[in-house]
Amino acid sequence: MKLLFCLFVFSNLIIGVNAQSDATLAIRSFKSEKEIEWMKEYRSFLSIPNIAEDAIGLKQNSSFIMEMMKKRNIQQVKFLNGTSKNVAPSIYGEVIKPRATKTIIFYSHYDWQPVDSSQSRSASDDKAGIMAIISAYEAIVKTEFKLQYNIKLFFEGEEEAGSTHLSEIFLQNESLLQSEGWVICNGPVHQSGNKYFIFGVRGDAHVSITVYGPSRPLHNGHYGNWAPNPGLMLAQLLSLKKDEKGRITIKGFYDETKPLTSKEQKAISNIPPMDDLMKKELKFLNEEMEGVCLEKSILMPSLNINGMQSGNFGKKANNVIPITASVVQSTTNESLVLLQSMGGSLALFLFDKYLKAKTITVPIAIHDNNQHADNENIRIRNL
Repeated sequence: MKLLFCLFVFSNLIIGVNAQSDATLAIRSFKSEKEIEWMKEYRSFLSIPNIAEDAIGLKQNSSFIMEMMKKRNIQQVKFLNGTSKNVAPSIYGEVIKPRATKTIIFYSHYDWQPVDSSQSRSASDDKAGIMAIISAYEAIVKTEFKLQYNIKLFFEGEEEAGSTHLSEIFLQNESLLQSEGWVICNGPVHQSGNKYFIFGVRGDAHVSITVYGPSRPLHNGHYGNWAPNPGLMLAQLLSLKKDEKGRITIKGFYDETKPLTSKEQKAISNIPPMDDLMKKELKFLNEEMEGVCLEKSILMPSLNINGMQSGNFGKKANNVIPITASVVQSTTNESLVLLQSMGGSLALFLFDKYLKAKTITVPIAIHDNNQHADNENIRIRNL
């Protein structure tokens, strides 16, 4: 299997710059001076609603980001649009150095997935990325660190909605977005706390299934064991998709899966083992595929249930056979890399397809940040 998702290169193995260099110490000193001001700005940023379907909230976010950029003297701050109307724009800014011949583009996104809690919107995914990029640039400039590359910033407004119009934006601004590479600031660091780089992601696709039963709700005492129960039918259907060892039983599902190379096996063996600690933290005893470690599991094609619904439960539970049962399933697979994402997964294939660009992802959030869930959070030290 090609190592698309987690070919880990830990920073302590490849960074050749002295961690205590004059430039590093100057930036750390500047950070200490500015961190209270930055945190106030960040809290204001987090307070703005940014659900992907909320056009008004996204407009407020984009205006806030553009002011952050202009305040730091980032040039040519503007919207980048595609051909479609009424679409959340991407935000662009640049710092062009007179003698620089190469360009690096930094990416993050400002939209968010809807969840029940409204606290700390996108605290880690992905307003943390925007705040980190802009603040890091400010620190570099203020400490007079000499930039050797042109720097461009690109903040998307539709990542959580599937990056539906990102290809249009790339095509409309192809020459402007040429570079030696993109740095994607997204996602959590390794569970050990080590920093790492990600060289790609698996494709992601969602499917919704609804099973239908009787045309109206039926009293269980009058019709139970006779009328088909859609909840039970759906559960039986789903149980056929995986065996007792966690392997997906759908014919051909693993056909395009390639075995790990020796280099990939070696890379995985160098990753700190976290399975026992993570099972303790998450309070379960056995992994889904017995004996397969976390790193190898997430490199394999997956099939998961994101949500199920049938009838009522809790205080609203009633003694009826429901009329429908529904499930949303997601699948991640190498062969799905070229499919448009359904949301919540970086559409990195678009960067290669339309810009011929290479990407590397640099996560900063802590591993237990509740990404895509209630009470999303960011560890201040990571930020």
